[in-house]
Amino acid sequence: NNSVKTKYAMKTIVLLATLLLMGILPGFGQYLINPSFEDDLTIIGPPHDWDICIVGSTPNIQPGKYNIYLPPSDGNSYIGLFTRLEGTVEDTEANFETPLSKDSCYIFKIDLAYQQHLTYNDVDPITLKIYGDEVFCQKDNLLWQSPIIDNTEWMEFEFLVHNEDFDIHDLVLEADFNNPSYPSWGYILIDNIRITPTPLIDLGNDTTIIVCEGGVGFDLDPGEGFSEYLWQDGSEGQTFFADTTGLYWVQVTTSEGCTASDSIMVTVEEYEDMVIENSGDIGICLGQETMIWINVINGQPPFNYEWEGIPGGGDTIYVSPETTTTYYVTITDNCNGIAYDSVTVAVLPSPEVDLGNDTIICGSDSLVLNAGSGYFSYIWQDQSTAVTYTVTEAGTYWVQVTSVNGCPTIDEITVDFFPAVDVNLGNDTIICLGENVVLDPGEGFTELEWQDGSTGQTFIVFETGIYHITATDINGCQGIDSILVVVDDTQTTVDLGIDTTVCPGDPYIIDPGFYLEYLWQDGSTEPTYVVTQEGLYYVNVLGGCNWATDSIYIDYHPPTEVDLGTDTSMCMGQYITLDVGFGFHSIEWQDGSTSNTLNVYESGLYFVTVEDNHFCTGGDTIVVQIGTEVDIVEDTVSFCAGETIVVDAGFGFDYYTWDSGSTDRYEDINEGGWYFVEVSYTYECPSSDSVFAIMMALPVCDLVEGPLCEGDTIVLSGPDGDFNYYWNGEPGGQTVDVVSGGTYQLLVMNDCGEASDEVTITEYPLPEVNLGEDILLFPGEETQVDAGEFVSYEWQDGSTGQYFTVSFDDGADSLQVEVFDGFCKNSDAVQVEVYNVNVPLAITPNGDGFNDTFIPKGDFTGINENIMTVYNRWGEKVWESSDFLSGWDGKTNGRYVAEGTYFWVLQVKYGNENLSKVYKGSLTVLGTN
Repeated sequence: NNSVKTKYAMKTIVLLATLLLMGILPGFGQYLINPSFEDDLTIIGPPHDWDICIVGSTPNIQPGKYNIYLPPSDGNSYIGLFTRLEGTVEDTEANFETPLSKDSCYIFKIDLAYQQHLTYNDVDPITLKIYGDEVFCQKDNLLWQSPIIDNTEWMEFEFLVHNEDFDIHDLVLEADFNNPSYPSWGYILIDNIRITPTPLIDLGNDTTIIVCEGGVGFDLDPGEGFSEYLWQDGSEGQTFFADTTGLYWVQVTTSEGCTASDSIMVTVEEYEDMVIENSGDIGICLGQETMIWINVINGQPPFNYEWEGIPGGGDTIYVSPETTTTYYVTITDNCNGIAYDSVTVAVLPSPEVDLGNDTIICGSDSLVLNAGSGYFSYIWQDQSTAVTYTVTEAGTYWVQVTSVNGCPTIDEITVDFFPAVDVNLGNDTIICLGENVVLDPGEGFTELEWQDGSTGQTFIVFETGIYHITATDINGCQGIDSILVVVDDTQTTVDLGIDTTVCPGDPYIIDPGFYLEYLWQDGSTEPTYVVTQEGLYYVNVLGGCNWATDSIYIDYHPPTEVDLGTDTSMCMGQYITLDVGFGFHSIEWQDGSTSNTLNVYESGLYFVTVEDNHFCTGGDTIVVQIGTEVDIVEDTVSFCAGETIVVDAGFGFDYYTWDSGSTDRYEDINEGGWYFVEVSYTYECPSSDSVFAIMMALPVCDLVEGPLCEGDTIVLSGPDGDFNYYWNGEPGGQTVDVVSGGTYQLLVMNDCGEASDEVTITEYPLPEVNLGEDILLFPGEETQVDAGEFVSYEWQDGSTGQYFTVSFDDGADSLQVEVFDGFCKNSDAVQVEVYNVNVPLAITPNGDGFNDTFIPKGDFTGINENIMTVYNRWGEKVWESSDFLSGWDGKTNGRYVAEGTYFWVLQVKYGNENLSKVYKGSLTVLGTN
């Protein structure tokens, strides 16, 4: 019953929210690949996707190093940065996966903490500087500097990033001294960087709204608190009224100059009348509940539902009527449109089932319960599904029947049983001719009926037959019993058989057969008699009503004799033949063989059974002892040091002799080596054997602790021997390489037990030694190199001071020092460059081939370029060359200069960077006049 009525014509505005392409921002956690410094805790250096800018920086992945165990604020790890006493600091760097745009603002959050007590030193609180720039490791743009971080638990710090000049591609975190004028040991812990854009606005999700006829539109509002608003039409108000189809967008600006944008699409459509769908008419069983639902298509939400007789109903109601009922609803939408609908719920009749009243029946009876026919299904209390159910014991029984409409009904009945009627005429019996027996079922019955129809309490029997009675008790329940009575009128006889002869030792049983009573010659009264000796035996028997007697004589054959001889002994490899002789009907040895003889090769008990011609049996046994050879079970035995084990030479020998002099069967062993034993019997048969004993060492475990320097490997070693080694619970070898600090456990095991030890390896950073830049030396120069403050030093020449002086005359080409800070060693080296310029003091350019040219003497090393200029005493240039090595012949303009004193200026360039140096001096020219 669907109907729709409308009162007004309307228009619909559909709003589809879209994400404006301007200012699309990534979600949280997408700026840095590894914002919480996650990595393997054993790594030395920065975590993955982080780098360093300062050479020698080694950010520590924590916790677990240098006595730092503060749990991470996020994830599984974090980092620590040092500042050092000599004035160096550490940093770490990462690239932004998505750059921070110069047109946008961001909230930057970071967790910082401080721990004072490191393994090797106490450290001071310091600060953290955060830089952001366009290029790798550039530190020109300081984003933020923290206060002094002295909080021992994690604390969140937050600041605004708004860089208007360029996009930020690179992030650098640098540890900084509390007071730069006084460098000290400092340490800071860093975790969990979070970067989120700000501000964020939302003009709403995609939605559909309906504006009724005469309606106007709605306001778009990005929210208050912004300093500037700019809409798509250039207007600058906080809100914008949307009433036509189109794309609307807004850009907001905060007081800090941060901007954000969003947009929404508004579409205007024609209104459509409401169309109603419902759950449909339905049938239910009495007592059941059903759901009725209404669905409105088109129209203007929200909708109002008014159900007739049901207050407060919505688009879904639950009903449980007792009779068939129609439910009516009126739907009104937001534009006052009205629609009507109804749903009918038909109540179906339940089936009727009656198992009857509770009842009691006789103990020997059964009761058939009938649920009636015509139902769709039946289920009894035991899940059977028949129409009927047979009751054979007391209890409550129920059945559920279901009609063809699917409606169920249940009924139950309790059935009890009266006690069973106990009737007993006694056991079957025999009477003698002329006697009688009186049958009586007992008292307490209301009605009796014998087999002949009589109803008396008793019944007298004179003849053979089966007699029965039916007895009814006070509950109307009946019991039946019967009895067989036999009248004996026969004459009794007995026969014990003919006289007989039996074998000695065999029992003979005289059995006269079945009778009522027995009386033997010795007064015994058993049904049979066991004969144990020769003699005459007789019996009197009572067979019903008469006695009878008989006798028998029992005789015995002579004994059957066989002799295997006395017990005997012999050595291994010998044998004996046992012989029973002849004249026997049958022979059987213990192994089942049947010959007259048996060859014996092994120790044991041997026996034979023979049967003579009277079928009487005899036998004999003999023990044969064949000496065995000694055989110690194990060729090799092992035992633990300090223990004593016992070796068994074996049972059964008469004499034992060990190489120790012992004459016992058992030998105590508490040392390794060979052990020998010789055995024999009273009848000799000697033999010998040996065993090798291995004494195993007891496990001991004593790990040697030692410092671990950063980047080094130390070897922990377990004891020598045949042991199983378990390092930190895992099987391994005798040694393990240690590359990081921590606790190391060793369990050593063998068959003698186990031992364990544990050491804690502390990892120390390498001392930072810096000899400075490479050294440049010219003739006559020297310099002093400072290795820094450490516990000990060793220079390349073996000297051990903090300072080393090197001069031009030393001729060294490099300096190297190894320092020790009390825990670890490290080294540094510098190159020594020697520049040798040797200019002569006088020349004699007279053509004799000796000292004719002004040219460098000896070494002229390390010089890349040179310019030599010579002046006379009036300052006039007489010679100049950029190749001093080719020399000056003392001429100017092709003629020798006059004798006298001249002055020279030498400009040289040396080293990788072509550094400049100027030398000046005088020259005496002789022999030219």
